[in-house]
Amino acid sequence: MIQFDVIRTNSAPEMLVQEILKKIQNQELKPGTRLPSQRKLSQSFEVGLSTVREAIKSLYVMGYLDVIQGKGTFVANNVSQVKQSPALDGVLEAVSLFDLMQAREIIEIEAVKLAAQTADIEQMNMLQRKRQKMIKQNETLQINGDQPPEIYSSDFDFHLALAETSNNQAIYEFVKLLADKILNNHTKFMSEQLRNQTAENIQKAVETLQEVYYWITQRNSEKAALAMKDHLNIVSVELDKEFFNR
Repeated sequence: MIQFDVIRTNSAPEMLVQEILKKIQNQELKPGTRLPSQRKLSQSFEVGLSTVREAIKSLYVMGYLDVIQGKGTFVANNVSQVKQSPALDGVLEAVSLFDLMQAREIIEIEAVKLAAQTADIEQMNMLQRKRQKMIKQNETLQINGDQPPEIYSSDFDFHLALAETSNNQAIYEFVKLLADKILNNHTKFMSEQLRNQTAENIQKAVETLQEVYYWITQRNSEKAALAMKDHLNIVSVELDKEFFNR
């Protein structure tokens, strides 16, 4: 059985990636080899399951592993052909952002459905004010070419207002937590590596949120949910394009 070096409590997922990568590169883990289960890897490395999952996702994105549903995780058969992978720090951030966006989709689509059912006039007016602010910022960008630096915070303000409009405090707290994580940790990455803050993407973000607002005012929860999915997919599409389409 292959022995791994123990990773201590101050390890980060990138250290786990490097440890597995070292075993692949020195052929202790050969192409086609099935890795132990995530739980066994967690025990071997003395790290949490979340660290193992993040490391496996990152190595998959880099082309070193294949993950086959129902069968397990394997060293890629063509691993010797991997010449140039995305930078590890970028991959780790992409994986983290992907997880956050996946969680947002699950929570915020349901939040929008509730908002369409329960929003009152005062809440509709609040959404209208948030919407108008984004429209004005987008107009500045489209006319003058000046990128409003606060566009992300305005977008998240609208999302928080939507969550509040769901009239479910737990949903609001979850949305705020996810929004804060992205706003504080990933905006530079989205702007620079995903090129998410282009005029085209900002225009699409504003248009899709306008659709969300419209369908909420029409009390159509299903169409509001579809519009929200389109809105969140703006980031997901860029992640797929830059990192996940191997």
